[in-house]
Amino acid sequence: MGLFGSVRALQRQARELERSSGAGGGIGRLRTAMDDATRLLEHQAASYAIANDGRPGEATILAVRDTGTRVNGNAVLQFDVNLVVPDEEPATVTTTAVVPPLALAHAVPGARLAVRVGQPGAPLFIERFGPA
Repeated sequence: MGLFGSVRALQRQARELERSSGAGGGIGRLRTAMDDATRLLEHQAASYAIANDGRPGEATILAVRDTGTRVNGNAVLQFDVNLVVPDEEPATVTTTAVVPPLALAHAVPGARLAVRVGQPGAPLFIERFGPA
């Protein structure tokens, strides 16, 4: 192959790598997946803080959407819920939660959930799926 043959092979591999690293390429998709994972972890950290310090409430699921993301085999779902917290006006909010496979049957419109809430604009923490 010789020295120049090796250089041409390296140049060809570099061009292929550049093509695959564009916005639609492998590295671009990896970067997007990492950004999504980072946002999900930040959301979960805020939710766990609310689990310890939040006020109890009840949420009725109005709509459920699958985000297409899985965390250790658990679905990440987005919920529109009607939130009722004692001494506050009912509100409609959207939240995201990691739902284990055994709880998917309870993650349906009309289901009532026990939740904990923090400050306005903070995510909800769903205590459990099933009867509130």
